Amino acid sequence: MKKKLLSLSVALVLMVCSVLSPSLTAFADTESESSAAAEAELFYSLPYDDGYTDVLGISQAQFLTLKEALFTAAKNFDSEIDITKYGIAYTQERLNMIGNIYFKRPDRPDIFQINRITCSYRNSDKVITKIKPVYNRTKELYDSQIAQCEAAAEEMLKGIKGSDLTDLEKALLIHDRIAKSAEYVNTGADDEHNICGVFIDKKTVCEGYTQAYCYLLLKVGISSRLSHSAQMEHAWNLVTLNGVKYNVDLTWDDPLPDIDGRVRHISFLCSTQKFKTSGDSLHDASDYNTDPVDTRYDNAFWNNVNSSFELLNGKIYFINSSTQKLCRYSESEGVTELCDISDRWICDKSGAYYDGSHARLAAKGNYLYYNLSKKIMRYDPATGETKEVCSPDLSSYAAGDDLAAIYGFKIEGDSFVLNPAVSPNFDTDTKKNNLLTVAIPQDEQPPEKTFKDVWFKTMQQKTEYYIGDSFDPTGMELFVRYSDDSTEPLSIDDCTVNYDFSAEGQRDVSITYKTFTGTFGVTVKRPSVTIKNLASTLKIGESANLTAVSDPNTAEITFESSNPGAAEISENKLIAKSAGRTTITAKITLNGIEYTNSADIEIEENILYGDVNGDGRITSVDALIILRSVVKSHVLSAEEQIPADVDKSGSVTAVDALLVLQFSVKKITSFPAA
Repeated sequence: MKKKLLSLSVALVLMVCSVLSPSLTAFADTESESSAAAEAELFYSLPYDDGYTDVLGISQAQFLTLKEALFTAAKNFDSEIDITKYGIAYTQERLNMIGNIYFKRPDRPDIFQINRITCSYRNSDKVITKIKPVYNRTKELYDSQIAQCEAAAEEMLKGIKGSDLTDLEKALLIHDRIAKSAEYVNTGADDEHNICGVFIDKKTVCEGYTQAYCYLLLKVGISSRLSHSAQMEHAWNLVTLNGVKYNVDLTWDDPLPDIDGRVRHISFLCSTQKFKTSGDSLHDASDYNTDPVDTRYDNAFWNNVNSSFELLNGKIYFINSSTQKLCRYSESEGVTELCDISDRWICDKSGAYYDGSHARLAAKGNYLYYNLSKKIMRYDPATGETKEVCSPDLSSYAAGDDLAAIYGFKIEGDSFVLNPAVSPNFDTDTKKNNLLTVAIPQDEQPPEKTFKDVWFKTMQQKTEYYIGDSFDPTGMELFVRYSDDSTEPLSIDDCTVNYDFSAEGQRDVSITYKTFTGTFGVTVKRPSVTIKNLASTLKIGESANLTAVSDPNTAEITFESSNPGAAEISENKLIAKSAGRTTITAKITLNGIEYTNSADIEIEENILYGDVNGDGRITSVDALIILRSVVKSHVLSAEEQIPADVDKSGSVTAVDALLVLQFSVKKITSFPAA
């Protein structure tokens, strides 16, 4: 059966078959405007981001910023987006590719409000200046629909998002929940081609299935994109698990008629080889992505599963239609058979019956429920016990000698919803006219679950703090746990958090939700700063680099001098100006509190002892001057007296003259004064 892609009469032009010539009209004095429409055949013919940079003539970084700008503008319903800075010269191909950013959006399935774009470009150099989206709905309607889709998506992901399930298990359960929720209907309505068809209207086509699957997979961290065949007029998903791509065709796994509880898995995690050769999943075309080559799941057990996989208390259950066994599954442990559920779906009074099992599975409370041909049964995973719940009267659904049986089954609220018919080959009208709703017996109603406690699933949050810090819950995963051991994600914003980080030491953090309080310890440290490698003395004219280390090492360090006249600070450098003392202080400020460390520095005169005449050398001449002063033939000036007193005795004597003479002839290498 061909399932038609989105037909956009006003979509971005990507024409191949019946190309519409661009309509070019004068736009101001220096610009022209262009728009074009797209045919479904080319809707997904180009890769999403591979090759875009080459055609557009921009870098990968520019492409990513362009994408984000276009998406932001679409969310805001902007009338135009200025892209002049990218320098993209107009061609029809480039305009089409920019449009494809909107229409081929596996990373943004929430962008569905645009059905056409136009552009303005400069006549002088053809550079595209503006992209102008044409919206297919009001912003008010779009915002309302997104809110509804988001709520439905979160409901559909209960028990999956934030769980310990593997990516394969998540992809399987999400596949089934979409198939159970939506029905293939092709009336031509726009929303059948986007996530609204699945999450709001429950009626969709292949593109809606594909977009919704991308939307949910992204929420649990699984990469997915769209694949398409123009020959088949059909789209499906390329899902990446552990770096390997697989085909998943949800549309074909939710066949018509839409039988409640029926989900096929013949098109789940398939290689291209299976897609092209298998009769059950045959995608007989030559124009689609062939990247999926891994065949490990082509013959997986789920090919024999024609009902949904159900999640109950963290475990996955299913019915093997071939063996007619109720089973449990995990990727690590494989398949475990639990009980036999064999039955025959008899079609007439002679005892003839239809091949296979038509049992469907549903979960509610702590139990699994499934239908046989005439009964609804219950399975208790905790005890392994089975029990008949009810045997509804199906006599009114029989036709002549044909006997009615249950071919579809699901649970809605507090009722069983059944699809009785005389054969499994009924049509949509038969299902609608024969739909049977049976109240779940009161004794089957599970007790109302009550709050039990809070489960700290992961504790990878910050464990070291500084005085004055605020608590940071990043990395912490919390779940509410109920009396039936089911869980739901819990936001820290819904809890009361108590802590005191006003002093250093071991401190407790308590998290309270309803009647539960959980406590864990953290370390609170006192911030510090330490001056490093600073000498205790400097001579006038010298300088020294100021360095310090801080804890935390991200703190900004500043320096101050208590006596700038003696030593000033410039760009973290200490410069000695005049003799005296100063205190150098390093400072950091964290959470409004200042922390310091200080060091005292002596600034000394820059004197060359022994150089009495000030020629920069120490020679016998300097010794002679000192000797002459001793014998009163020369009076030392104030400038001469300081370098002449080389023994630091407080007076200039013959000893000073002798020491200078010895230094000049290299008998000594230093003076006591130095």
